[in-house]
Amino acid sequence: MKISKITSQFESLYIEGFALALLILSFHQRFILIGLIIYVFLLRRQIHWYFMGIIAIFICILFYVVYLNEEISEINDLVKVVEIEQNAYGQRLEVRYHLHKYYLYDYNSQYELGDMLWVRGTVIQFEGKRIPFGFNAHDYYIGKGIYGRIEIDEIKYMDHHDSIFSIREKLLTKSSNPYVRRLIFAEPIDQDIKTSFESLDILFLLNLSGIHVFALMVIIKKMMFYMDLNEKTQQVSVCLLYAILLYLSKFDLSILRLSVLYIIILIEKHFDIKNLSLNRHFEVFFVMLLLNYSLIYDLSFLMMFMIVITLDLTKVMHQKYHPMIRRYLISLTVVLVMIPFQDKISVINILFMPILILMIGYMIYPLIWILFLSPKLNIIDIFIEKVIHFVLTCLNQYQYSITFHQFNIYLKIAIYAMMIWILLSSRPIEKLKRLIILLMIMMLPTISFNYLYEDLFYMIDVGQGDGYYAKIGQTHIVIDCYYGMHDFLEHHGINKIDYLILTHSDKDHVLEANDIIRDCDVLQVIINPYDSYDLINSNQRMIKAGDYIYLEDQVVEFYNPIKNYNDSNNNSLVFKIHIGSYDFLFTGDAELEAEVLMINTYGTRLKSDVLKVSHHGSSSSTSENFLNMVNPRFAVISVGANNQFGFPSPKVLDKLKSRNISILRTDIDQTVIYRYGFLGEKWSSYL
Repeated sequence: MKISKITSQFESLYIEGFALALLILSFHQRFILIGLIIYVFLLRRQIHWYFMGIIAIFICILFYVVYLNEEISEINDLVKVVEIEQNAYGQRLEVRYHLHKYYLYDYNSQYELGDMLWVRGTVIQFEGKRIPFGFNAHDYYIGKGIYGRIEIDEIKYMDHHDSIFSIREKLLTKSSNPYVRRLIFAEPIDQDIKTSFESLDILFLLNLSGIHVFALMVIIKKMMFYMDLNEKTQQVSVCLLYAILLYLSKFDLSILRLSVLYIIILIEKHFDIKNLSLNRHFEVFFVMLLLNYSLIYDLSFLMMFMIVITLDLTKVMHQKYHPMIRRYLISLTVVLVMIPFQDKISVINILFMPILILMIGYMIYPLIWILFLSPKLNIIDIFIEKVIHFVLTCLNQYQYSITFHQFNIYLKIAIYAMMIWILLSSRPIEKLKRLIILLMIMMLPTISFNYLYEDLFYMIDVGQGDGYYAKIGQTHIVIDCYYGMHDFLEHHGINKIDYLILTHSDKDHVLEANDIIRDCDVLQVIINPYDSYDLINSNQRMIKAGDYIYLEDQVVEFYNPIKNYNDSNNNSLVFKIHIGSYDFLFTGDAELEAEVLMINTYGTRLKSDVLKVSHHGSSSSTSENFLNMVNPRFAVISVGANNQFGFPSPKVLDKLKSRNISILRTDIDQTVIYRYGFLGEKWSSYL
């Protein structure tokens, strides 16, 4: 009775829940604090201030603790192996040190779960985003509880302690089916399967999720109902099943959420507590934060609850329909909620995704469990393979996608606000009008990127390599493509490339070339004639010194290779492009021998405003004579931070500084951007 009285005071717990969720989001984006202040002011009379204040202080302490634990810079102690990932080169070990986990790589030994190792080394922290809309390794790994990577100076095997997951590991080794390993054990998917699902933007179907488990529970509960089991037996059976699922998946977030939710429901039944489902979601949210405070940084965790809360808020709209239609609408809602986190909308996916979700959840997932329990039933294995192959083939055949620019945090919030606005409208014509406004908002970044600025230049922070993007009018050019170039194009909605220029065939210049050729409409691939490129089928053109390509209103002349130097670096394509109000000279990795020959052959024709410093600033390039002939105002250097080669060379930097040349480099400025349009021109960096 006392519990009921206490809980009745918090019937609107979701009000505080939304405020605290905004507080957590504000840790990631400070401007959300403004929204939090407005929200709290408008609902100040309905908020339980003491309760919310205590929880808010607790959350802030959690956030501070996450940052505090990043201060460890060295380890000289025992660590325990808690996870192992095998690759072609050796092992990536996930080790626990005190309460935190770190990665370390060992290519000479074979360790097991539970091994105790003495490690001496330096902790390298993961970096944040260095490319617009790029991968934020820092937040991603902190959200997973991984606080850095250990650079090993010394490592020794000391002892072995049995792991609680030893039984799981034995079961895992007996399961060869990739879908069993993925959907039961939550293991990484095979690369070929991953690529097939990624190309169709349906990889999330193979992420163990609440949809799969919910479908399994529906089937199990119906079986227990027909078996006429009493309610207590059913509850114990469901709890036991959740425990098994949690163990096999190593406490996957989706299953953990459902397990905590089920326990809360059981507690409410036992004490006869009346509670809103919306309140329960926030209770689960904060219980999970108590269990693992690193989740405060896990955007997938926050996104999962956003989807759940959206489904709860829209369930009234679905309840009047037949159960099958209702499930279809729920699946469609999930697809719509995920749109702001995608780079393209597939028309086929929107139409058939709900069916795919139902198929995976209610057919494939139960069959995978049967296959797991009876691995000798090859007929099920074959059936699953054939069904998935058929679905992927059909989707590929009729796939039509609308590619668009990735949304920043402001637009994501605006899009979700628009979705709510659309749901609140009662008349169909009003919904249509608001939907048109939503589509216009979604197109704003694409319009801005393609038309607000006539010319654009990006020196992408690809690490120790080269990757450049230029837009001249409506001509899209990619020059070399090391790590991150493919993601940059995808996130900016660029699916058509007029010219992909690969200066030479070294890996740090062509790593992602085949990915770009495969996923983008590349009209022409420009290569030099003296290198051997390992490229998939494409419209290739070999170019050497004296050749030209024609853009909208300019001719691009190539100055190198003048001859076959029998050296990949010196065979680099060298050319000049006019972007905005500047001439840019791209030099690949051309070295002194090529520079001398270009000076003797072309002389002052090499004069340019912006010099792409050759070979990442190596002292083997950028001679005094070459600098005198080019006479640039700006020098851009693509180089990895703390690279093993010591690039850029201090000698090269001294030459540039002595001429008062402005230096922009990716290891310091990250991605370098030049914009030119009717708003003027501007150099900036992505920091």
